[in-house]
Amino acid sequence: MLSKSWPDADRLYARAIELLEQEQDDDAAKADLAILYNNRSLALFNMSKLSESRELAATATTLDGTYVKGYWRLGQACA
Repeated sequence: MLSKSWPDADRLYARAIELLEQEQDDDAAKADLAILYNNRSLALFNMSKLSESRELAATATTLDGTYVKGYWRLGQACA
């Protein structure tokens, strides 16, 4: 993310999501998944893939309804 290599960030976050989704379905895993989905949403947003960014941000808010950054990212993608 810091290097702004958005395609690499997208690919790596997708892999992290895939790995974490294989873990048990507890609240901690859901909170971590929400962060990963939100960060991947940011990468896609910066690549102008707004529809995909919106979907991932919506998933982040579904996983953790208290994760404010997820709602922020969802609003950005919708705007």
